[in-house]
Amino acid sequence: VTGPAIEVARQSAQRSRLQSAAEQRDGSVVLRYELARDSMVRFTLFDVRGRVVARRDLGTQQAGSYAQTWDRRDLRGRQATRGVYLLQLETTDTVATRKLLLRR
Repeated sequence: VTGPAIEVARQSAQRSRLQSAAEQRDGSVVLRYELARDSMVRFTLFDVRGRVVARRDLGTQQAGSYAQTWDRRDLRGRQATRGVYLLQLETTDTVATRKLLLRR
């Protein structure tokens, strides 16, 4: 375990990581992450019961730092409600999960 993110490395070399997820004033959420190498990227949001609320497949991205905005829409296009969620970043070399609290 490293910091607030739980990381399971598929390789022991440098790993990609989920840096932060911050709720904005407009209700959207900015997801910041860093890729150690060119990698496939997928974000999945789970509710506390483990059900998939939202998923975003971003394809393959080059190594570097990124920020993605999630508009809080679930798989059916509805606004996600306040509460606790688990945000998972999956890349070619890492799976990192972090708790996300939506307050608005």
